[in-house]
Amino acid sequence: MNTLIVRRRDAFGRVVDFGANHPLTQPISAVTTLLTGLGNIVTALGGHADDQDIGRGEFRGGSAYRQMVADQLRTQMRPINKIARALMPAQFPGVREQFRMPPSGSYPKLITRAEGFVTAIAPIKQAFVDRGMAADFDTALAAKKAELVAATGLKNSGHATQMSGTAGMLAKSREGMEILHELDAILSHQYRDNPALLAAWKGACHVERDAEPEQTGESQGVGATAPMPSAPTPTP
Repeated sequence: MNTLIVRRRDAFGRVVDFGANHPLTQPISAVTTLLTGLGNIVTALGGHADDQDIGRGEFRGGSAYRQMVADQLRTQMRPINKIARALMPAQFPGVREQFRMPPSGSYPKLITRAEGFVTAIAPIKQAFVDRGMAADFDTALAAKKAELVAATGLKNSGHATQMSGTAGMLAKSREGMEILHELDAILSHQYRDNPALLAAWKGACHVERDAEPEQTGESQGVGATAPMPSAPTPTP
């Protein structure tokens, strides 16, 4: 999870707790509404974080599974390729070109070549069976190719879930910061004559500044202080 989002979520939780533990003497409806909204955002952030974690797990699991299935598919294709290259060109013209192995590392090309194998096998299947291939080697190849397609879908689905969770967290954290700014404007005024309570509020709503905030592209939010400029070097 992005560090900035974690810091924002922590601040939101502190603010919700602060509101519950330090109710205003004269309730303000806007404060009540804003605190409720911020509590809902904390809950939503937890849900998006779960989506991100689940999606990451599905993505990694799908990637490993796809690699395994791809290796198995290549293992099934190699003897077909070897036999095809040994067939007499005069009796089986063009067969060598039809059963070329795909380049390593390319899943789409592997799937495409496996489909090509299955199609090219049909009219000359008996030639492979006569040379030791199992009677169902073509259907086994088609099934393994379909398994690779499914494994790719699982990986892509996990990636989409992970990205959705990340985007949801960022959007909700921004929404929470808007609420936090509004709450700060109201409560800083309400606590102006109570230094201890004002300090407690500022501590609750503070969002820690990154060492290099320009890398995040995000405002650090309520309570952040700008760094002090360095003193100029004296001229001799």
